[in-house]
Amino acid sequence: MRYTFTEQTKSVAIADDDDLYFSAPFGNFVGPVAISGCRIRELDCLAAYFNSGLRLVNSTIDCPAMFQSSGHNKQPVEFVDVTFLDNVDFEDCCFDADVVFKRVRFARGTNILGNKATPVAVTFEGELMLTDVEGALGLNTFEAVGS
Repeated sequence: MRYTFTEQTKSVAIADDDDLYFSAPFGNFVGPVAISGCRIRELDCLAAYFNSGLRLVNSTIDCPAMFQSSGHNKQPVEFVDVTFLDNVDFEDCCFDADVVFKRVRFARGTNILGNKATPVAVTFEGELMLTDVEGALGLNTFEAVGS
């Protein structure tokens, strides 16, 4: 199923979809977002605000995953039993509450802990909790213009 969110949305719950396309560039979720038991073919959350949290559980993401400039969560963002088969971009995210990665595999890595001392380093106001996480977490993906 294909879902597109580009404006304020109360809440989202998606389960058991083997062909999920989730596009939410500049989405503003005022209610919780929950995705479970899915095979995700598109995951675009560029500048998405997860005010009431995000819970992605028991899912595989086949594509590059875009979370750049998102976060802004007042409730936890949680990834549990998730496999990312391609790159995961968290550049310039600002997480206001806890972020949890539990039993997560990053097959091609992520920049969640990369880009230190750059304008796009991820910021954490809450706690970052990493449990049984596989893959490179500190990819440096930022290139300054003119360098």
